Formats: sequence, C-alpha cells, structure tokens
Amino acid sequence: MDAAAAVIIAALLALTTAVNALSDAEVSYIAGRQLQSLEASLTAGAGAGGDLLPDDFEFDIRVGVTFANDRLRGAYVALQALRRAIYSDPKNFTGGWVGPDVCAYFGVACAPAIDDPAVTVVAGVDLNGGDIAGYLPAEIGSHLNDLALFHINSNRFCGIIPETFSQLTLLHELDVSNNRFVGVFPEVVLRTPVLRFLDIRFNDFEGELPPELFEKELDAVFVNSNRFVGRIPENFGDSPASVVVLANNRFDGCIPRSVGRMKGTLDEMILLNNRLDGCIPPEIGELANTTVVDVAGNLFVGSLPEEIGDMGKLERLDVSRNQLAGEVPERWRAVTGMRADGDR
Repeated sequence: MDAAAAVIIAALLALTTAVNALSDAEVSYIAGRQLQSLEASLTAGAGAGGDLLPDDFEFDIRVGVTFANDRLRGAYVALQALRRAIYSDPKNFTGGWVGPDVCAYFGVACAPAIDDPAVTVVAGVDLNGGDIAGYLPAEIGSHLNDLALFHINSNRFCGIIPETFSQLTLLHELDVSNNRFVGVFPEVVLRTPVLRFLDIRFNDFEGELPPELFEKELDAVFVNSNRFVGRIPENFGDSPASVVVLANNRFDGCIPRSVGRMKGTLDEMILLNNRLDGCIPPEIGELANTTVVDVAGNLFVGSLPEEIGDMGKLERLDVSRNQLAGEVPERWRAVTGMRADGDR
C-alpha cells in the first residue's frame, strides 16, 4: 500500500451486538427486491457481456444537481441506490442522506483521490451497528470506484454480495460480518484486486471454501460462524495472512500439512469448533512466529506433535475438547494459556 492509500485508510478508520432477526416475510420481501435489482442489472448489461452493469446505468435515480466532480456524482447515485435498498433503518443512519453533499452523509468518508489529490472522492462507507435491514445494490460496485473501506457489520443485510464488487479496484477492507448474507462463498471478493482485510463471519454462507481464498494477498481472513463444510483446501499454507479464523463451521478432515509454509506471516490460527479429525500435523511446529493456536472442540486423536515445542513465540495453545492422549511435555507447560485437557 502506498503512502497516499495508507493516509486514506487511517482517516477512514477514525470514522468508526447482537443482530435482531428478521421475520420470514421480511426476508422474502428483501430477497425479492434484490432479485428484481439483479434482473434489471442483467438486462441492462446484456450488451456488454450480460453480467455487469454498464458504467452509466442508474436505477431511475434522477440527478438534477451540480457536483464538484463526476466521481462525487457517481457516489451520489450509489448511495441513493443503497438508501432505496434499505427496508428498515431504526437508528436513522441514512435519514440524512439527502442532497448532493455526499461527504456530509452519516457514515461516509471523503478524501483526496489517490490518482489526483485535487479531486475529492468518497473513500469509505461505515454503517457498523445500525441494525439496518436491506440488501446491497449493484451500484455500490459500479459507481463507488474510489472506495477503500466498506464496513456494514452488525446489521440485517441479506441476499448476496453483488458481482459488481469486482470493480472496486481500490477496496482494501470489506467487513460484512454479523448480517444475514447467504449462498456459497462470495467469490467476487477474490476478484477485488487489492483487498487485504476480509470479514464475512456470522452470516449464513455455506458450501466449501475455494482454494483461491488462500492464494489471495490477504492480511486477515475471518470466515468463522457460517455454515461452511468440507475439507480445508490443501493450499491453506499459501495464505500470507497474519490472522486466519475458520472457527464455528463444519470443516472436516485434517489440518493441511502445508500449514508450515505460513511460518513467515501467521500470528493467530483459530480453528475451534469444527469437525476436524486425524492427527495434528507435525508441520505446525514450523510456525515459529505464531502466538495463538486454537483447535479446541474438534475430533483430533493421538498425541500432540513434539514439534509444537519449536514454536518459540507461542503464547496460547488450546487443544481441549478433542480426543488427544498422552502427557503434555514439561517444556510446554510455561506456555501462557496452555489448555490440553483431552476431551473435556
């Protein structure tokens, strides 16, 4: 990330749970609205491949005012589309989203454009904790071209992540956790070129994780508390992430032996409460810089590999609630937060 991008991200972070359930009728209504939006998207984009909106497509949003630049005009189109896609906004986060001054909208952050500091653009949207119900319209991806941060955690958004998110070429952080998104893993995020922070936890995503997730240059991967199943891809160890959290899903099989390849970057690995089985691979001992390993609540058997003793920076190791046997070596007993209490 260059200096200008770092400044924008720092400014956006300065902006900144339980989620109430929607009734089945509300979910159906919102899903229907998003499907209608997607059908319009497909029809409008048929001449250019049929899957993405053309750059100038707008869902009947009249723009009869003057903007400082075309990028702010596009941001206005996207934000008004989002406002119209909201079914409930009990804290009135978007109640003031009226008029052309999008930089004054609650939860919207503007900054100088990376490619032209003389141009002001919308660089971040943060609606965390709004208890907002709705869906994400395609215009977010097609018109918010300077977006570096998109945070909507702890709301009641449902549906899917639009395919147009692949057009967010500057997006570094995507946090859609604590919502009601559905479907298979949203592979569109893997086509978002510079994404570094991905948080989709506490949703209803399902199916298997694509191997491409661990090939992407992500700093943090949070996919916990969904309904993912199957084996962790064999290329797990190719991920450069410092934090990987796959907890509270239904993964089975072994921890891939490639895990040792994460030794240069991995700080925390949280795999608790899945259905992982077999033995903990000895390659885990190669994680010399890792401070936290939590594999509690799985089906591991056998004894802990001696190589864990080579993890010089390990501060917390939790292997409880498995079916492990044997004694904990004396040299590990000094590890802070060590829990290796068998099947309890």
